[in-house]
Amino acid sequence: MLRVADLAAALLDGLSEQPAGHGGGTRNLRHDAISEVITWFVNTLLASHQRNGLFFKSSNGVELPTEEGMGLYSAYVFPRLMDWLMQGKEFQRLRSALLTVVRGDVLEIGFGSGLNLTHYPPGIRHLTAADPARFLPLVVARRRAVVSFPVEIHQLAAEALPFDDHRFDWVVSTWTLCSIADPLRALAEVRRVLTPEGRFIFLEHGRCQDDRIAAWQDRLNPIQNVLGCGCHLNRRIDRLIEQASFRLIRLDRFHMTGAPRLVGAMYQGWAEPSPANRSAEGGRGSVEERRKILDRPK
Repeated sequence: MLRVADLAAALLDGLSEQPAGHGGGTRNLRHDAISEVITWFVNTLLASHQRNGLFFKSSNGVELPTEEGMGLYSAYVFPRLMDWLMQGKEFQRLRSALLTVVRGDVLEIGFGSGLNLTHYPPGIRHLTAADPARFLPLVVARRRAVVSFPVEIHQLAAEALPFDDHRFDWVVSTWTLCSIADPLRALAEVRRVLTPEGRFIFLEHGRCQDDRIAAWQDRLNPIQNVLGCGCHLNRRIDRLIEQASFRLIRLDRFHMTGAPRLVGAMYQGWAEPSPANRSAEGGRGSVEERRKILDRPK
C-alpha cells in the first residue's frame, strides 16, 4: 500500500534541484521539512473528512477524495492554497516580464483569482476574462478595483467561447493549459477569436525535458489530476499549440527558480495563427484528428 509519507517522499526524491542520491544519498533538512509538511497536510485532510465518507481508497491503496469531498476541497481549500502559492516573488516576476508587450483588446483564459491584473501594462484597452470556476470573488473584486482598464469577467470554459471571430488583439494564458479538459478545443477557440494579426501569449508548466523527471510526471499525473483539480503534469505545451494551427514565434523552455522539478518545467512564448493555407481545414473534424496525433505514444 502506498502511504502518504511515501507519496510525499516520492514527490521530492529526485525532483529537487539535485538528483536523488546526491551527496552520498543524504537528504538535506529542507527536503525532510517539506516532506513532513506534505505528509501532515494530506493526513490532516484525510482525518478531518474520513468519518464523513468524503474519501475513498483507490485500487493502489491511495486515499483520494470522493465527488462530495472533492467539491469541498476544490471550492474552499484549493483556491486559497493556489492564490497564496502563486503570489510568490518568482511568479510575480514572470507575470510582469510576460505581459509587458500586451496591448489593446485582450482575452485572458484561466483568469483564476486575478493574479495577472496588476501586471498588465498601460496599453490595455479592455480585458475580457474567462474561467469556468468562480475563485475567491472578494479577492478578485479588490484586485479588479485597482486597475485603470475595464475588466469583464465571464464564468465559462475556454472550449466554447461566446465571442465573435477575430475580436481580440491578444489572448493570454498563464498556468492554465495544464488543467483545461480539452486543450485542443480551447486553443481552436483561441485561434478563432484572435484577429489575423493577433498573438497568443503563454506561460505554462508542462512536461520536463529530463526523461527521468518526465517519467515521474507520468506516474504521478493521475494523483495530480485529483489533488490539482484537473492539473496535468506532463503535457507538451509547445506541441499542443502547434497542433492547434498556431505558429510559434518564440518559445523559451526553462526551469522556474525555486520550483520542484516536477512542476517547474516552463514553456513561455508567443504564437500566431498559422497562414490560411495551413489552417483552412478548421472545425471539429480537424481538431479531433489533431488530438489523435497528440495521443499517439511518445
